[in-house]
Formats: sequence, C-alpha cells, structure tokens
Amino acid sequence: MPQASTRRHTQRGRRQEYSDDGIPCTALVDAAFNKTLNPSEILQQVRRNLSLISASDVHYDPACPGPGLTVPLATSSACIHGISRLVKDPKTIRPHILNQVIDLWPRLLPWIMLFFNQVVLRRPESFIDTATESKPDALLTFSRTGAISGLVLSSFMLKLPSILHDSQDMISCVARVWIVSSEHRLVSLSELMPVFFVRDGPLTKILVQTVKQELSVTRVTLVLSRLIRDIDCVDIAWDVIRDDLAMVRVLSEDPSLGLSFCLAKSTPWACYILSRAIEAPRRFLEEEDGLGQIVITRCINCIQLALLRGPCWIAQALKHTHFLRSLLGCSLIKPSMDLSKILSQVLEVITINLVWRGILRQVRKSFAKMNISVINSPGFPFKLAQSWVTLLEVVEHRWLTRTKLHGDSKGTNLCMNKEVVLVFLQLFFHLTHNVCSAKQ
Repeated sequence: MPQASTRRHTQRGRRQEYSDDGIPCTALVDAAFNKTLNPSEILQQVRRNLSLISASDVHYDPACPGPGLTVPLATSSACIHGISRLVKDPKTIRPHILNQVIDLWPRLLPWIMLFFNQVVLRRPESFIDTATESKPDALLTFSRTGAISGLVLSSFMLKLPSILHDSQDMISCVARVWIVSSEHRLVSLSELMPVFFVRDGPLTKILVQTVKQELSVTRVTLVLSRLIRDIDCVDIAWDVIRDDLAMVRVLSEDPSLGLSFCLAKSTPWACYILSRAIEAPRRFLEEEDGLGQIVITRCINCIQLALLRGPCWIAQALKHTHFLRSLLGCSLIKPSMDLSKILSQVLEVITINLVWRGILRQVRKSFAKMNISVINSPGFPFKLAQSWVTLLEVVEHRWLTRTKLHGDSKGTNLCMNKEVVLVFLQLFFHLTHNVCSAKQ
C-alpha cells in the first residue's frame, strides 16, 4: 500500500496532465470512442478522470466562453459518452457493470445537468449540426456530445426505481429540454425523447405532470402547432414530426390537461397532418416501417385516443371531411401490419358509434366526397376491405332505418350515391362468397 506522500505525489502528477488547455487523457478518449467496447477499461478511465474535475467550478456560456474550459468539458463529455455506450443495450448489460454505473451516476449527473442547463436551455441556437460548420467549435462539439449522450444515459438510469425516486430536478430539466428541442428543431435531441415515454410507465406519468406544472399550455400549444408548419413545408421534416407526434400522444393520453387541449387542438391537428402526410410521394409512403408510415401510424394513434372517448370526439374528427378520405388513402399504400391493425380499429369504433345521428350525418357527408370504388380494386387489403364493407353496410342500414322512422322528402337513400351502393353490393357479394367457400 503506498504511503500518503506517494498518493499525493501521484495525484499531483495526474493533475499535471490537465494543467494545459489541450486534449484530456488519451486513454479516456480511446476507451470512450473506440469501436471495440471494453467495459472494464471505460469504467476505470471514467472513475480516474471524474476525480480530477468538478462541475461546480465550471461556468460555460457558448456566447462568450471563458478560459480553461476545454479540458473539463472534453473530459466530462467523454466520460458520459463512454458510460452511455455501456447501457445502450439494457438486455445485455451485466449486473456487476450495472452496479458500477449506478455508483458513478451521482458524479456524472452534475455534468449532464450542466450541458442541459448551460448549453441546450441557455443557447439552443448554438446546438446545431457540426457538419454545417466550416470550423467546428471544440467546446460546442464537446457540449453536444455530452448533451446527446447524457440524454441517452438519463433515459436508461431514470427507468431504475432507485434512481427515479429522487430525480425530480432531472425530470424537470428533461421536460424543458424536450420543449426547447421542439421549438428549435434540435433533431439530434428530439429523436431521443420518445424513449422517455414508455406507455403506462411511472416515468411517463411524472414527466407529463412536470410538463403541466412547469410549462404553460400556451407554450406547449405553440410547440405542437409547429407540426402544421412542418407538414406544409416543401421539404417536410418527417423526423421532427415523427418525434413530436410521440409527445402529442403522451400528452393526449392525460385527461387532466383538459378538454380544450385534446378536442380543440390535438385532434384537429392530427387529422390535418394525416391528410397532408397521405399526399406525400407514393414511393416514400409504401416503404414498410419507413418514416412515412411511422408518422401516419402515430397520427392515427393520436386520433384514436380521441375517438375512444365518445361520440362528441368522433364527431369532432369527422367534421374534417378529409378524415375518412385519409383513412381510405392509408389503406391503399400497402400498409404495414401495425398500420392495418390501427386502421381496422378506427373503422370499428366509427361503425359502432353510427347509432348517433351526428356521426351518421358526418359519415354520409364524407362518403359523398370519396371515390369509394377503390375498395373493389385487386390490390386492396382483404381485411381492410372487410372493415370498410361493414362500415358501408351499417351506414346504409342506419340511414334507411332513420328514413323509415322519421321520413325524408329528399328520398330514401341520401347516405350514398349510386356508385357507392353498387360498389357496396359487389363487395358484399364477393366477401360473402369467399366466406362460404372457406367454410366448405
């Protein structure tokens, strides 16, 4: 065991490595960024280097950086990045590695908070892609690495009950980071946010509560309204829309945000975004599990949350007469299994609620503006055709029943035109024939 004087001499020697304003310990950088992952080497270098720096001594403003910041920012970002790589795949992390990461978390957290508070939240405009810069700023490069890797690491650590229990400040900071990343289109951060929103998880509930407590509904509304501007652009930012829709769904699932948010804002926006998304180039939309189908699926998920709340919500969605037309368009783009499933569920919800006069009238108006004959095309998905035929059958039956009970001077079949009736009869015969053949 070395004597005290020897330990002091060793520590003094280590600090000497960081006395200049150059790159930190080469061994740390090699361990953190090497393609070959070496957990023991990363943990050893992180422990060693974290003991030589302190976040409380660092005050960094990207607009006017002070001297002596290169070493602590480079060192801390490398430490955070190295540990985030260890937890990237939670299924393969070993227990003894996880225990050491948990031990290091209190020492990494101040640095992650520093990158969030002093860079992302204070100067979000500086958080741009370094590829667009002719001369990348070294401090900003370190800060971006620290913030992005810190978000990845935080999303893992906050799922641990022992960490989540005492992390209100961290969750509050993450909520503000999401808002800022959406406001300023920081895609490198916003694309990482959905991992925080595991459905029905305790972290989701805490984060939504934090958004409600610390951010006004007006500000959240302004952020979400960017989706409209994004979808109306010539070059649609599909990645931004995809990530923001994940948050729209989470916020829509929380009824305490109030009727006005979901009914007056979330649902109409989602209906409009769906109508514009379906107008994208066909080749882009038909890529299974591509960005186009992911955006469409998340849009319909948001709308379905409203539909499941009752007839007034369904009527609100159907007031946008392009909604059913958009659903029909989604059925024609070779939908993935997830998209087909959610389409069938939405059509089923509408069919069940046709007992309400307002919904029946809105569906009738929508059908009058649709080319329903496409359902009879050879490439139309069979299961979705069944859902559409069921909807058509129930609409026809309900409208005829209502006409007989209440009378109507304009005729007995105002719900569907002759083309719709003909297509309906052809499809009904075709499906009935297939079912009978299957039984035989």
